[in-house]
Amino acid sequence: MPRPQKILRRVLLLATAVLTQLCNAQDCESLKTATPEAIVSALDHGEIKTELCSRAVFRRIEQFPNDESIPLLIRHLGFRRPISNEPHGLRSQYPAVDALWKLGPAAEPALIDFHRSSGRREGCATCERTRGVGPDSTG
Repeated sequence: MPRPQKILRRVLLLATAVLTQLCNAQDCESLKTATPEAIVSALDHGEIKTELCSRAVFRRIEQFPNDESIPLLIRHLGFRRPISNEPHGLRSQYPAVDALWKLGPAAEPALIDFHRSSGRREGCATCERTRGVGPDSTG
């Protein structure tokens, strides 16, 4: 392939990658101050489309009082972080698990109840995501 065609091809590939990211962008600012009801609605209706917004939502949930945040986190244990190109570090694909880990012992009674009530019913697929949650866990 002649050199000008190679350059044009690379430019088109780069433009496609950039435009795809711009099209997938989502305004997350309103989520940073959202009410619990707005957060639940966004999660339940699949409105969280980007890594940045999922991070904003779960950070916001962590700010709620434990009696609001823990049930909300347990309800959304199955929420999987949207795929992105940025490194995830030690974060799991399931941000509710990360948030419950940060809450530590405060979340344990609710998690135990959740395991008891749903473990047999759901084949414990969701329970497996929470294995090792908490600062004192070894899993």
